[in-house]
Amino acid sequence: MFERFCGVLLARDAEPVILVNALHQLPEYDNARVAYHTDTDVVTNAIAREVNPTKPLGIDTVMRSGFLMPLMDRHAASEFFLGDFAVTAARTHKDEAEQELMRASSAANDAVMADAIKLVHEGVTEREIADQMLGLYRKHNCEGFSFPPIVSLGANAGDPHHEPDNTVLKRGDVVLFDIGGRHRNYCSDMTRTFFGASRTEETARIYDIVRRANETAEALIAPGVRMCDLDRAARDVIEDAGYGQYFTHRLGHSIGLQDHEPGDVSLVNEQVVEPGMTFSIEPGIYLPRPHRRPHRGLGPSYRVRRRDSQRIPPRSRPPRLANVTKGQPLCHIAITSRHENELSTTFNPHGSTMRVFFEKWQALYLQF
Repeated sequence: MFERFCGVLLARDAEPVILVNALHQLPEYDNARVAYHTDTDVVTNAIAREVNPTKPLGIDTVMRSGFLMPLMDRHAASEFFLGDFAVTAARTHKDEAEQELMRASSAANDAVMADAIKLVHEGVTEREIADQMLGLYRKHNCEGFSFPPIVSLGANAGDPHHEPDNTVLKRGDVVLFDIGGRHRNYCSDMTRTFFGASRTEETARIYDIVRRANETAEALIAPGVRMCDLDRAARDVIEDAGYGQYFTHRLGHSIGLQDHEPGDVSLVNEQVVEPGMTFSIEPGIYLPRPHRRPHRGLGPSYRVRRRDSQRIPPRSRPPRLANVTKGQPLCHIAITSRHENELSTTFNPHGSTMRVFFEKWQALYLQF
């Protein structure tokens, strides 16, 4: 979170105003006015000068309480309400240019995943692999991570949000990558589980259950289908196989300028799929110790995008953004010889700036 305030005020029938500290000099915009304040100014006063005190003011969810509460104390607006629905609605549906950027971001993530697999060998630690991930993303034209990379070896892979440590890879350990990059401000997110040459029948069976759960949900995606029904379809596969209690999270989340955007694929979300939406399908099974081997490969973190419904007819199978290792019944890493995956995905991204621009700001105001 920024120490200094920056935000955008959007008022009906008025020019947008960007409020920002003078430390951050901005270019001139033909569709917005920049209002600077300095470190010695009272930020509340700088904001209040731009706000109409006789009208309500909508506040974005990420605005710091240290900026919001002084505005409320001085009654800078007639009332305050949660107003980020306008940006949320706009960001939920990606236009053609954004979809191309999402494809490019995911293609870069595919390439990073293929390179990351080559780092795996007996005796390597989670941290040694994770420390090399930023270089891989830079190599494939990403600005950085969309979230800190998760590299989990052995039993650590049972923790969905494990932080890489000094755990050493041993022969027969499961290897899990949960990684994502940011390409031209758009995020990717993918999880893959790999196995050494030695695997049990239970491991192979559970892995196949997760794969089937993933593919079952993907096959249902079409305009008009409810998000909760996608979650239910995948969850039924896992529950029917006897592992329902080990699928402990929602099926997926929206993704775009942020790795986790508003909107999810869960049992409680009755929103329907619409063209332009981009979200993940990521079932998982997390077994407790002593087994504690998650099986999220093939299935988890598959990014599903929706385009124009005329070009994606109802009930059609949606195109995917991520492609690494998909379609194989089980994926292996030979710990001693290092297995290399092949990629054949090519994308041609082109730019979009408006939503990227607004993502830079800490707070959004809507004045009615």
